[in-house]
Amino acid sequence: MATTPLPYTFDEWPGKKWKIVDPTTVTDVGKDDFVKIVSITGSPDQIKISDVDCQHLAPGKHSGDSWRGIVLDGASTGASGRTTTSEQIEIECTVVKDKRLLTCTSGSGGGGSACWTAEEG
Repeated sequence: MATTPLPYTFDEWPGKKWKIVDPTTVTDVGKDDFVKIVSITGSPDQIKISDVDCQHLAPGKHSGDSWRGIVLDGASTGASGRTTTSEQIEIECTVVKDKRLLTCTSGSGGGGSACWTAEEG
């Protein structure tokens, strides 16, 4: 019998491939873009979105600039920080239908609206 995977803790997010599957309310990332997360040497409680690989580079499309380079403070299966435009965000790893997802929401405590959802792969 197959077991359902567990959500990753925040320090397991780096090195995985995270593809945006639902950009929900943001305009600077799109479906099928990739979010790259890295560890920060010497800062075990922090990770960083080091890059956003936008797949739609035609004029007028998104850039990923609000997310690129932001540092996140992690705890358990979540992390929080601010976008480059100073919006407070929370990202949480969950498992839905055996897929690990990162869901970003706006606002302190993640109580705001969804920003985007990415899946591993």
